[in-house]
Amino acid sequence: MNSPKSNKFKVGDKVKVISHKNTVKRFGGDSDDLAEIGTEGIVNNVTGECVGIEGNMWLLDADDVILLDKTESVNDIKIGDSVEFLGYDGISKWEAKYGIDVGDVVTVTGLDGICVQLMTKTNQQLWVYSSQVLKCSPTTSPTEGIESDGGSSSYYFTKLPKHLIDQIVETGGIEIKDIVRYVFDNNADAFNIVKAQKRIIEHSKGKGKSGITGLYDAKKITFFANEQYEAMKNKES
Repeated sequence: MNSPKSNKFKVGDKVKVISHKNTVKRFGGDSDDLAEIGTEGIVNNVTGECVGIEGNMWLLDADDVILLDKTESVNDIKIGDSVEFLGYDGISKWEAKYGIDVGDVVTVTGLDGICVQLMTKTNQQLWVYSSQVLKCSPTTSPTEGIESDGGSSSYYFTKLPKHLIDQIVETGGIEIKDIVRYVFDNNADAFNIVKAQKRIIEHSKGKGKSGITGLYDAKKITFFANEQYEAMKNKES
């Protein structure tokens, strides 16, 4: 039976944060990194008895948020879907300003009536009509795999967009959010696990986040790994 907490929400719902009590009780630590009480936003992840809100790093216990408006998909498009941009008149000026071109495959980050919000290749938000995008179908079956001979395999390789390569060359580094976006398809569990693992490594060097212990982050990794395991187990059962 599904959890009654997670059943209260689905991706795309508009919610408001009303408390941190249940989240702190669930994960421990303090509430400094959580979305502020009163924050309104769109649910971008429903995991077990927790929800993620767009633009915020950490999941919240479902009892710490209330529903403001239920989502309605646009042409079967939902937040998190990959879509192909089909273009419209004046595309040249939009491409120059927002970094999007005809044929680009981008992620849907918002829905409003007959419009969808896209994350462009230059990490900018752009609203377009749903008729100007085409939802992408998965190119491979989840049951398909790539045969490995024990050496390097293609599934470990991720082709990065040019703007990110240019950014890496310019700065000499890459942010965790970009690693998760392009290597892990912006998966919320991976985002939380990778960030916590990075803090553990920095903590071992004496450069960790003040007030957060390595054991605290290890507990977070265990939680999100188990959430992913349970989700996969339920999906395959």
